[in-house]
Amino acid sequence: MSQTAVAKKTTTSSTTSSGLNTPASDVLDDKTLTDPLKAKEAEINADGALTWEAALGEKIGGSAWDALKDELTPDKLLGHANGALDDAFDKLMSWLDGKAPDAIDFEKISGELEKVLGPKIDEAAAKLIGGEDGLALKIKQFAADNPWLLASAAVAGAVGYLLSNPDLPEMKPIKTKLAGHPLVIDAKVKGKLFDLGKISDLTIDKLGAKYTWGSGSASADYSQSTTDAGTTRAANAQLKQKLGDNGSVEAKGNWQSGPDGTKLAGSGSLAYKAFEASGSHSSDTTGTAPASATKASAAYKGDALKASANYASSTSGGSQSTAFDAKAAYEGKHLKGNASYESTSKDGVGNSLLKAGASYENGGLQASSSFKQATGPSGTTTDFFGKAAYEKGGFQASGQHKHTTGPSGSTHDFLAKAAYENGGFKASGEYNRVSGPSGTTDAWSGNASLTGDDSKLSLFGNKNADGTQKYGLSGNHTFDGGGTLSGNALYNVDGGTRTFDSSLSFEKDNFAASAFYKNQNGPDRSIQSAGGQMSYSSGNFTGSLKGMGSSDGTRELTGSAAYKGTGSPFSGKLDLSHLSGPSQPSTTSLNAGMEYKKGNFSAFGGLGAQKTGDSKWDPAAKIGLKWSF
Repeated sequence: MSQTAVAKKTTTSSTTSSGLNTPASDVLDDKTLTDPLKAKEAEINADGALTWEAALGEKIGGSAWDALKDELTPDKLLGHANGALDDAFDKLMSWLDGKAPDAIDFEKISGELEKVLGPKIDEAAAKLIGGEDGLALKIKQFAADNPWLLASAAVAGAVGYLLSNPDLPEMKPIKTKLAGHPLVIDAKVKGKLFDLGKISDLTIDKLGAKYTWGSGSASADYSQSTTDAGTTRAANAQLKQKLGDNGSVEAKGNWQSGPDGTKLAGSGSLAYKAFEASGSHSSDTTGTAPASATKASAAYKGDALKASANYASSTSGGSQSTAFDAKAAYEGKHLKGNASYESTSKDGVGNSLLKAGASYENGGLQASSSFKQATGPSGTTTDFFGKAAYEKGGFQASGQHKHTTGPSGSTHDFLAKAAYENGGFKASGEYNRVSGPSGTTDAWSGNASLTGDDSKLSLFGNKNADGTQKYGLSGNHTFDGGGTLSGNALYNVDGGTRTFDSSLSFEKDNFAASAFYKNQNGPDRSIQSAGGQMSYSSGNFTGSLKGMGSSDGTRELTGSAAYKGTGSPFSGKLDLSHLSGPSQPSTTSLNAGMEYKKGNFSAFGGLGAQKTGDSKWDPAAKIGLKWSF
């Protein structure tokens, strides 16, 4: 048993009103009194323990022991010392609160205890002995000379009683201070701690403490209860701490153990400036299937950067699952970015998803990209997409790329565009390339034009993904004296067939003329053709002529002329047509007609002739009158 450590007074004897000196040695040296005590002590020591009664007898001596042993039993000593100790401890703690540990004056402590305990000792001695017996005076004088020893014995006796009484009421909370801050201890115990040194019979029903300081607090408690099914124990702990104006820390946990199993749970959180974190864990073995769960999370919320993460894990019986996710986002003056990750797993089978993206913008440059990767039992699929664009003055350019990979293979899709404009000049183009398990295809296109005050020239070209190609050139010019000349050329590639088309035209006032040329070469056929046409109109006369020929022998010629007089009743028309080809005989026809019309009366007539192949002309005539009313 621990004993109260109190320094002895330097004076071990004093003179009473009767003039009797009673130093401690006078009592302790009485062999007839101390030998039986030593025998008892030896007996107790042989059992491996030193009870508080043996300690008290050794301190006071054999004479004091024999005189006081009946009155200093645990229950009576508690009754004698209870009020005195309460009062003494109150005074002692009040005095200690204002003192540093290295400045404690034990002489003063002894004096304070003597003032309180002295009357109790007198009362006990009077009840035992009575009168002015020398032994009573010795005991009283010894107590007066050595109050710290009696205080130690009284404290030991009170504590021993509390810890050895098998059925104690709940103790009042002990309120004190530690380092100048409040400390509260609360306990309720059952059993015999000081029973021949054995502590197995001690039962703590409740034990708790709470400590508070300026910016936080901590507390813990323990309890247990016993039923026919067994003993259940529980413990709880909690911590709270403020971090100034920047945040706080908090943690708590609880534990319970009983006949059915154990439960454990704990959680904590931290908040500091822009950072936050929390976590928890629990386990339970009380059911048919043991289970546990763990969670954790963290977050950062800055001005430009924000991030968070979460984790969860649980087990139940033979099944286990986990989940994790994290994400972050950054936003600066020119750069922005984000990323996220998710993963889940159950009984060894998992899935995950990773995403990331970024964008940049500064002046005429813009760029962005994104990435995604998904993983699961069927494999991994990855998608990437990026694009960029630049613009300055009359120049523009952009590009993008898409890349996908998966169990079935990998594909790429690349596209680039550019354009330029300055004054009358314009140009643009683009390129696209696609590749995958089935092969690679390319496609491109481009065009340019130059425009002046009276002229314009354009050209273009393109190639499609199916392999077809087109190239073209066109232009026009307007002359100062009037009239516009236009022309264009087109070259086309389709498989093994090449085709070239060109045309030229001129227009001025009432006159128009055009010509064309076409050349087509293919695996099965090659043919060229050319032709032209013109038309004229002036006053009462209009006329046109069109002709063409090809390398396969096809010929075609058509012409017409018409006259209609202004204010005149006469009008006439002439048509000419000739057609020949390799698969049919040539056909030529000529038709002429005239009409007279005045009022409701009209008269007309016509003459025509047709010739086929080498046959003679076949003429035909037609005359008619018409009256309308």
